[in-house]
Amino acid sequence: MDAATVKRIFDPYFTTKEVGKGTGLGLAIVSGMVKRHQGAIEVQRSAGKGSTFSIYIPAIERKRQEAIEGSYPLPGGGEKILLIDDEQSVLELGAAVLEELGYRVAAHTDSALACEAFTANPREFDLVVTDYTMPKLTGPDVIDAIRKIRNDLPIILCTGGGEIAIDNGSIEHGPAVLPKPYTLREFSDLVRRVIDSEKDPSRDI
Repeated sequence: MDAATVKRIFDPYFTTKEVGKGTGLGLAIVSGMVKRHQGAIEVQRSAGKGSTFSIYIPAIERKRQEAIEGSYPLPGGGEKILLIDDEQSVLELGAAVLEELGYRVAAHTDSALACEAFTANPREFDLVVTDYTMPKLTGPDVIDAIRKIRNDLPIILCTGGGEIAIDNGSIEHGPAVLPKPYTLREFSDLVRRVIDSEKDPSRDI
């Protein structure tokens, strides 16, 4: 990497790959996770030989670490989730995380086909998680199509900072919004809160 590239590698959505082959979110998510642990990342590059990333995390007492991990596991469940994102890598990561947490996932990169799958069996799903910017049908288009069939279905809209903001309210007022980039905990926590909120409307999202 040249010096100019190194300065931007942790910026969300920055990528040197061709359109459709990179999201620019990988290193941004890693950087966010490291910072949340009060750590740092150091990059050493050598022209023609590659780059070395060193991650430094502050040491803590083992008992304290065990307490943290035991008290705050990622929440999961067994519900069926319709996951939509036109970026294959993002879709695969999201599906893998949700399935690891016990959820059943129907994953689609094609938003139009996702809507067809939903229309064929709308009562099969407990939650829809959709990206905002997609070809064919955008996130808001998907939401409009779903709401015409099931207005009660909870929805999470994943959106970047440059996109139109939508209030993160209850399902009656609009979808819950998950800003990008996000951590696995932010993702898993919101999924669980939104599903639980639909089951018990008195609970806040």
